[in-house]
Amino acid sequence: MMIRKTLTPERARAILDAYGAEPARWPADERRAMRRALKGDADLQAAAREMAALDAVLATDRPVRDVPALEARILAAAPSPAAASNPFASRRQIPAFAAAAALMVGSLAGFGGALVSPQASDPAADVIANAFANPDAVFEIELDAEV
Repeated sequence: MMIRKTLTPERARAILDAYGAEPARWPADERRAMRRALKGDADLQAAAREMAALDAVLATDRPVRDVPALEARILAAAPSPAAASNPFASRRQIPAFAAAAALMVGSLAGFGGALVSPQASDPAADVIANAFANPDAVFEIELDAEV
């Protein structure tokens, strides 16, 4: 008795992505099901053609023969450790600059606030200041009748 295995389109696409278009590289237990799936699905056939093109490109790849020479060229092109800068060196100074900036902003805000606050020549401020300076003093305040 032969058990027929069916593949979902997702599984068939995953097999093509992982193993390419060559049936000999497909998992042996799914090979027949893959062939059947390819016969009946135009999208899967297009994906198989794409994978065949990729397989052809990958087949032209040749291994690097002279690894020591390649390694020497890469090391010669790399910057020396002394020439490489430390990217974190300037980041250590950020907290100090932040504290100094906060101090400057606070000082300017306090000084600026004093400049725009009511001056002592304001009559209401004079009354309040005198009331707290001499608790026994009696003040008469004239109110406008239009209020």
